[in-house]
Amino acid sequence: MGLVRKIQMGLVFSATIGLLVPLDAMARSPESTSQMQDITLQVGGTLNGKLLNEAGKPVAGQNVMVLSKNEVVARVVSGVDGSFSVRGVRPGVHVIRVNGSQDAYRLWTAAAAPPAAKSGILLISDGQQVVRGQHALGLSDHKTMLLEAAVIGAAGVIGGVIGYNARKAS
Repeated sequence: MGLVRKIQMGLVFSATIGLLVPLDAMARSPESTSQMQDITLQVGGTLNGKLLNEAGKPVAGQNVMVLSKNEVVARVVSGVDGSFSVRGVRPGVHVIRVNGSQDAYRLWTAAAAPPAAKSGILLISDGQQVVRGQHALGLSDHKTMLLEAAVIGAAGVIGGVIGYNARKAS
């Protein structure tokens, strides 16, 4: 097999593997399991949020902590309707901690926030752990899994076609 042929096959193999492995899976550390979400702070640097249980009912009386650089910036308690509001928060990366669970958010002023930034945080509590209320692409877990399987299958087909054409051309 000639050198050019080996290079072609190596490129086809690399491209196929690159299509099969999502970039964020290689870039993220194992402890980072979710993407950071952008949140727009309201007037006066106010961070608004809501804590609900799995049934969509408000969770009252839960401690919500806002941390910046591993230091507690604010502590509030969720209200009767599950809402919480923290005033005087500065823009930047912050961690929100509830029930021992925590997640990082990028907080922005209204003038600097990207168009996709949310106006508040929605947290869902199962009693033991709190998770974000938004799901990637808004799809259920099984639909997300089917979408990922379709992308991987398409990547395999594309890699096969490239390989077949490369073999046919030489």
